[in-house]
Amino acid sequence: MLMNQITDEELAPEKARFKEIADRINSIAIQVNQTENIYPEYMQEIRQGVEEISARLAEYQAKLERFAVTPQTFRAIVDKAHKDVKN
Repeated sequence: MLMNQITDEELAPEKARFKEIADRINSIAIQVNQTENIYPEYMQEIRQGVEEISARLAEYQAKLERFAVTPQTFRAIVDKAHKDVKN
């Protein structure tokens, strides 16, 4: 495994938490559709879930950006590979 990877094992707890949040939001949506009432606590719970997901995704985006290869770096890697093959 490369050090510059985010593994499925690492993502599993996040995916489970995202599913919990999504399931709860879906449950709220069903209740709202059935009762035609939306309560402030529902809105707060949805807002907190969305904020949590956004924060966690921002963390992963930052990790992925650290792994990003610039065109210059990619060119250097390709040039080195070509040189290594010739030798």
